Amino acid sequence: MSQILKERGHDVQYTKNNTGSDARWFTEQGSSILLMLPESTNGHIDDEAVSVKGLVELYEIMAELAKRHFVLQQTQAA
Repeated sequence: MSQILKERGHDVQYTKNNTGSDARWFTEQGSSILLMLPESTNGHIDDEAVSVKGLVELYEIMAELAKRHFVLQQTQAA
């Protein structure tokens, strides 16, 4: 994932966060979690909004991740 983000010009940063995400249930069991969200404003309050550009970029990043994972799985199975 970090390679995909770097290729798209993002500065990849690793942090620990204590947000109210359901990811906490998985991290307690030792899983690594990646939380991603598109550019947005006014989260969880009136007039919450997401940028269409940010939503499209998130889609493109996730599509590329899925594509690379699929190719890797096919390569390992061969």
